[in-house]
Amino acid sequence: MSDEITPQATPIATTGEPEWFPPPQDDDTLQHDVGQQRPEESPLHKVFYGRDGLRAGWSLLLFILFTVLLVQLMGKVLHAVAPRPKGAPAPEWLMMSQSAILFVITGLAGYIVSLIEHRPWSAYGINSLRGRLGQVAQGKLLGFGLLSLLVGILWSTGKLTFAGMNLHGAGSIVLWALLFGLSFLGVALFEEFAFRGYLQFTLTRGIAGVLRNVGMEEHAKAIGFWIAAVLLVLAFGGVHALNTGEATIGLFSAGLIGFAFAFSLWRTGSLWWAIGFHMAWDWAESYFYGTADSGELLPHRLMTSIPQGNPVFSGGAVGPEGSVWVFAVIALAFLLIALTLKPRPGSPAAEFAAKR
Repeated sequence: MSDEITPQATPIATTGEPEWFPPPQDDDTLQHDVGQQRPEESPLHKVFYGRDGLRAGWSLLLFILFTVLLVQLMGKVLHAVAPRPKGAPAPEWLMMSQSAILFVITGLAGYIVSLIEHRPWSAYGINSLRGRLGQVAQGKLLGFGLLSLLVGILWSTGKLTFAGMNLHGAGSIVLWALLFGLSFLGVALFEEFAFRGYLQFTLTRGIAGVLRNVGMEEHAKAIGFWIAAVLLVLAFGGVHALNTGEATIGLFSAGLIGFAFAFSLWRTGSLWWAIGFHMAWDWAESYFYGTADSGELLPHRLMTSIPQGNPVFSGGAVGPEGSVWVFAVIALAFLLIALTLKPRPGSPAAEFAAKR
């Protein structure tokens, strides 16, 4: 694969979609695109900039720096808005909105870095919803459907029983359904942007640059994408290990489903399908069916469910994601992505196919 940064006229003219891996937008790039000679770059300039703009390592350091600063700033704001004694538990509204706050923080950090890089923020996977509402809806349908399939398997094999409704009254049911819908949307936005958005994009171009430097020119971005995906799957599973109620099967399942989300990004060039799936899966698991998620039970879950028998099959206190049956469901998710998400123009998959 050539390192030359080429105009994106073809995908824009035919689909309105830019490449998932767009070049930095600056005057030097535009001059290079039309074949003009770049001026000689100083050694110091080369330390910070490569053929794809600001080097990925510096971008990652800036993202981490801005994220830490914004976390500290947000902590001060929240303490001023809702002060509480040291060691006291956070109020329920804050726990429910925590992931949404983290998405705002990481999204803003990514936006600041995008300005420095001269890239559109949408390059990190959360692009325009125009023409992608179907992907969101499909992701939600499959997320709810596959979690329901997993719960159905556990129920039909006697590994999960239901002990009636936990919530009563239409008003209470609708209220908590909406509140947890918003809460899990925040979870999906934060985790997908952090792991399959900014980090996936930046690690991909950094690894691709290393591969080009060692002579692996052809398909460097595609290889870099999947190396980055594997690294982030390990990180995603590792983060779930911080959950006190998590177990080995649950960690593996979290990593594998993260890999499925990376596959959807590969096919679509967007995180919207994964966001829809992630939100609906968590909502169905934690609120609708009232099962545990990494050992945590929502106090305002719709139903009351009780795992039965061997935790390897029932999931035990971990929840359905702790059952070995989850691997069959995740395998089905991969198959459905392959069958229903055709490579979209501008996506990594389409770009890879065009260069074969």
